[in-house]
Amino acid sequence: MQDVTPSRSLDVVKKLLNLLKGLKVCIIGIIENMRLTRSSFLSKEIGALDVPFLGEIDFDSGLEDAIGNVDDILKTRFAESMKEIIVSKEIFKLKDR
Repeated sequence: MQDVTPSRSLDVVKKLLNLLKGLKVCIIGIIENMRLTRSSFLSKEIGALDVPFLGEIDFDSGLEDAIGNVDDILKTRFAESMKEIIVSKEIFKLKDR
């Protein structure tokens, strides 16, 4: 198994952002997924990329076992973290028409 460091992950994110921007895709923000250690490295670096940093989701060892069962996925720490991010960000709030 290959070791993935934060700086290597950031390189992948930068390449993907450049591709998506080139395609004129609307990017609402970045969520750090599968975080193993608490570090502000990625959030600081992403701030310099002119894209909002929406939050982070810690690695959830139970997620893989839950795949294929919606009810089980919704009980994972992954789903709870996603919910917290979505509820806390203005970009996800429904607008009155």
